[in-house]
Amino acid sequence: MYQILTFFYAILLFLLVGITLPTKAQPSQALEGLIDQIVEPYFKNEAVNGLSVGIIDEGYFYKYHYGHISKTDTLPPNNETLYHIGSITKVITATLLKSLEAEGILRADDPITKYLPDSLLEKNPILKEITLVQLVTHTSGLPKEPLNKISTITNWNNPYSNYQIEDVYRYLQMHEHPEYLLKARKKKRKLAFSYSHFGIGLLGHLIENATHENYETLLHQYICRPLEMREISVNLDTLQEERLALGHDFRGRELEQQYYASLYSSEGIKTSLEDMMLFVAANMDTSRSNILGGVLAQTHEGLAKTQMRFVEVGYAWYVDKRAKKSPFQIISISGKTSGYSAYAAFVKKYGIGVVILSNSANRCDPVGASILQLLLR
Repeated sequence: MYQILTFFYAILLFLLVGITLPTKAQPSQALEGLIDQIVEPYFKNEAVNGLSVGIIDEGYFYKYHYGHISKTDTLPPNNETLYHIGSITKVITATLLKSLEAEGILRADDPITKYLPDSLLEKNPILKEITLVQLVTHTSGLPKEPLNKISTITNWNNPYSNYQIEDVYRYLQMHEHPEYLLKARKKKRKLAFSYSHFGIGLLGHLIENATHENYETLLHQYICRPLEMREISVNLDTLQEERLALGHDFRGRELEQQYYASLYSSEGIKTSLEDMMLFVAANMDTSRSNILGGVLAQTHEGLAKTQMRFVEVGYAWYVDKRAKKSPFQIISISGKTSGYSAYAAFVKKYGIGVVILSNSANRCDPVGASILQLLLR
């Protein structure tokens, strides 16, 4: 629900300040001064530590870094600093799904039971009604978090560090479709949107089962190499850990790094500002010259309604469907996990994109929405 509210905040901001058509990119020094003004209020909260801002404007990359990595490490973040991007992981997993479909390895409308042990279908026939595309569009009826997670927690500061695949399977055995979903199916309506970390976390595991490869290997093969991204990782090596800006809670207290025994394909990726900008830039260039252009274009199509009338969910991206009535269409996603917040959005028509990464739990999407509005002016 956080991601939906974030999107709505951005839309509201555009409505309040008005929209004018964009012009050519401003010189970097002039732009930097304007970005400084937008970022300044974010740092009035003393709990905030570091913030990295990436702007893509008609192919030009602008990068700005603010604050410091932590209270003890007063160095500012830089282009090599790594952040935990939380739920932005979901659009990367969704892109992986579409890439594998393009290769003919699986189909988005496959039932999840095709990639699960037969014993699970025997114990819970409801599972055959759930498809891969329902996982990625949050329409599967699976809960936001698995209901048996709490019984597996050994470290409350790291709640997924002991949630194993065996626990995923145990939950699936007892899953029942919620009442709203059963009513919708009886009336032959489209499935209702219900945000689910668990669903896209499960998707990553099903992809591993379908390909007999681990998630990170697949990311590097199908996404990182084609887009020349170097930093995406779930499990950091020693050198990467040294460049990770540790997360901070709402009071500015440093938190330990998060680990995922499973479900990492929903929230587990850490990466740099540079890599996120490459990913967003590729999503804006869906031409044939982009090796993943066709795949990425398909992830932007709105497939299911959300709670807001003019916003639909595509392959984990949120899509403003007012394009017929306005000169732009915003596609965005935000992430918020233990000690971090992140935001990515773009307007494909104008080649404008924004990436905001923060190692603070204080949401940074208002910064991103304001910068996007500035660029559209």
